[in-house]
Order: sequence, then structure tokens, then C-alpha cells
Amino acid sequence: MEKPDRDYAQASLAAEEYKILIQQYPNSSLVPEAKQRLREVQEDLAERQYRIAHFYYLRDNLAASQARLQSLIGSYPLYSGIDQALFELGGLYEREAAAMRRQNMLPAIKEKMVAQFQKQAIDAYSRIITRYPAKDRAGDARHRLQALNAPVPTPTAEALAESKAEEQSRSSIHMSDKALGNFKKHPNLARAAKVGEPSLNEEQVANAAKMVQDLTAQITNAQGSQQLSIESVGAGSGAAPGTNQPPPNQPAPSSQPKAGAGDGGSKPADGTPPSPALPQVNEVQKSSATDTPAGAQTTPKSTDNKQDSTSKKKGKKGLRKLIPF
Repeated sequence: MEKPDRDYAQASLAAEEYKILIQQYPNSSLVPEAKQRLREVQEDLAERQYRIAHFYYLRDNLAASQARLQSLIGSYPLYSGIDQALFELGGLYEREAAAMRRQNMLPAIKEKMVAQFQKQAIDAYSRIITRYPAKDRAGDARHRLQALNAPVPTPTAEALAESKAEEQSRSSIHMSDKALGNFKKHPNLARAAKVGEPSLNEEQVANAAKMVQDLTAQITNAQGSQQLSIESVGAGSGAAPGTNQPPPNQPAPSSQPKAGAGDGGSKPADGTPPSPALPQVNEVQKSSATDTPAGAQTTPKSTDNKQDSTSKKKGKKGLRKLIPF
């Protein structure tokens, strides 16, 4: 088995063999030693996942970092740096919530997505306190929960005792070992726990691309639903108006002022048939000698050009006042 930054094929094969021994031969005398070997192998595999996640985290590739951290936390609960992984995962969710606030989208959708990321951050911080209360990051997790106005959980006595036993079983790495570790082929497994049940499940591998696609689909569906809701509200409800009925949000005809016989052909108040509408022309009609009856006085033609202008604005009458053009 090589170091975490090298080929991990042998480490994966060793983990599979130890899991088979523990599961198929639970009464074997080699089970305790196999469990300890499995803890050490999983320490190496978990360190590899954390280094990759931290690499993406420093380069703002949040989706890839989130996928690696989720795989680490779900597959290697005895990892010596599990508290740091959870703390970085919580900070990652907070950064995603802050990025979502800067997006140009509907306020209702934005608040929903921000609340979702904040809840995930709260869950990550809370897990440090409830599962690993003896870890160094437990105090920092409490401060982050207080900053998010979230309740700070209280660890149980069993969880506190379990976490303390795991921390006390780990060995420290001397400075000389750290300096010489770069020149060695095999990893230093002194920080591996010597108590606790190692995970016998397959490693959970999260797909960063699928996570991005799911988030995009969730936002798109939410925007589509919100748009349909807005359109349905704007379209109104109820049946369409029938014949001779006023359109919605318009006063009834009975409430309109009654026009006289000369209002552009509108029906008079006395019930007589309406007079025909006057013809609308675009040119000013010019009178001629042939059109003037005999004996009638002729009015001299006005020399004012404004009266003869064809672009003179004519006032609207009756219901035509409601038309904006």
C-alpha cells in the first residue's frame, strides 16, 4: 500500500479482502487483527479523498469538492480528520448559499435555495458536535451554528465517551517522521484509530457532474412553476364574459353615462334608433359652386391653415376614450 498521493489500487484491494474476512468468518481469531488493518487502510483511503477535496476547495470548484467530502464522510467515519472534513463541507455550503444570493432569479426561488444550503451547513456543523465532540473543530462548529442563528445541540454521554476513546487510541506523529515521510514509499498510519467498528460498506462515490445537473434542474423546475403561477394569476379566473356583457374589471353599461343622439351614433336615452355615424374622412372637404344650393349665402373660406390641416387631432367621444390608440 502506497501513500495517499500515490496509486491507491493496492489499498482498495486490501480493504476488500479484510471486509470479506470479517463478514464471512466472524468467528475467526484473525477478525480483531483484520479490523485493525482495515482501520489503517481506510485511514489511507480517507486521507486521499480529503486531499483531493481540499485541492478543489482551494480552487473554488465547489461541486467537485462537495462530492469528495460527501464520499469521505459517508464511507470513513473513523478518519482522523473527519471533523476538518465536516467543517469544510459546512463552509462550502455557506459559500454556495452566498453565491445563490447573488443570482438574478425570482426572490421566492432564491430564498428557497439559500435556505436549503444553509440547512445542509447546519447539519454538517451539528454532526461534528453530536458525533465527534472530542475533536478540535467542535468549538468552531458551535460558533458557526451561533452565527447562523441555529440551535447548538448537546452531545450525549455515549457519543462523548466514544469520541474520547477514539482520540486517545491514536498515536502522534513525530516531527522527524513528518520530515522523512516525503522520502518513504509507504504511508505513516500512526493517526489511525485503534478502537471502533470500521465501515464494511462499499465506498460511496458522489458524482459532481450529476450534482450540478440536479441543482440546475431543480432551479429550472422552480422557475417554471413560479412562471406558470404568475401567468395563471395574471390571466384571472372565472368564465369568459357572454354576449352583451362587459369585459372583466370594466363597469357595467348601465353605470356608464347616457349619451345623447349626437355622440357618434351611440344610442339615445329615449330608446329611439341611433343615428348613423358620421363618415370619417382624412381630407378636409372643399365646397364648390355646384354643391352650394341656389340662393344660399356662401361663407368665405377661412385663410387659417390650422383649420385645413389634415393632422388636426380630433377629440374622442363615448367609449372610444378608453382605447389608448
